[in-house]
Amino acid sequence: MVEYYENIGCKTINKSKDICSSRCHCSMYFKWDLMCPDFHKFDKEKCHFNGKSFSVGQMIPDALLFWRCNESCECIRDDFGEIGIGCKSKIIQRPGYYFRRSTCISQYKNIQDCNNSHRICDPAEIDKLEKCYSEGQTYHLGQKMYFRTKCYKCLCTEDFDNATSIFENHNCIKSDCQSYNFHLIMDGCVPIFENDCCVYNMRCPYDNELMIDPQSISLEKTNEPVCRFGDLTLRRGEKIKYKPTVPRNFNGTLCECIIPPFITCVI
Repeated sequence: MVEYYENIGCKTINKSKDICSSRCHCSMYFKWDLMCPDFHKFDKEKCHFNGKSFSVGQMIPDALLFWRCNESCECIRDDFGEIGIGCKSKIIQRPGYYFRRSTCISQYKNIQDCNNSHRICDPAEIDKLEKCYSEGQTYHLGQKMYFRTKCYKCLCTEDFDNATSIFENHNCIKSDCQSYNFHLIMDGCVPIFENDCCVYNMRCPYDNELMIDPQSISLEKTNEPVCRFGDLTLRRGEKIKYKPTVPRNFNGTLCECIIPPFITCVI
């Protein structure tokens, strides 16, 4: 999550001891706050990315792109008049890819590859492959491994060693998440994180699916840093919840004031 906030121009301040969240992993969060620019003052007729502004029609330099599977990113105006960043994907959509059995596995030759080299669907063939284990999950040779508590991904290889820290493991790299939805940030929207790392979606103050427990929001004034979301002001530890949605989020989204001035939402 830290990378996301740094990506949109925020800086961390007041870092100290660990805190816990009922929904999140204690080791992932620290008692620190964010010092962010005033997003309402940004020019809505331009794209804003990694601290730089681009006019419609300008290309985003490849050196600014984190996600290796995107290329030729450009500041564009869509059919609805919204300004944002559009990119071409290096990922090849093969016919029938999303309709194959969920028992199939994708194999990659390198952790940085955008496209798998091939897929195996025969359970007997899959069972013959070398296995890797992490966080209670079993992976097979050539599969990419993702983590709930770390913003890293690894490749299951014959020499993968669980005893080696993923930060030092040559089979692992930092997850290349990147956000292109700065126009939503200027409207006061906040990210929904998936796996405590990458942004899955955005939630905006004008969404009509918000459920608020009146007992969970304190009306008392405080000198401590607070989170602001639309007309709501939340103190650290206070929560709001969204109604369940389909297809990815059956239990609803829980948002909590963990890192002021933004609420943190995780599915």
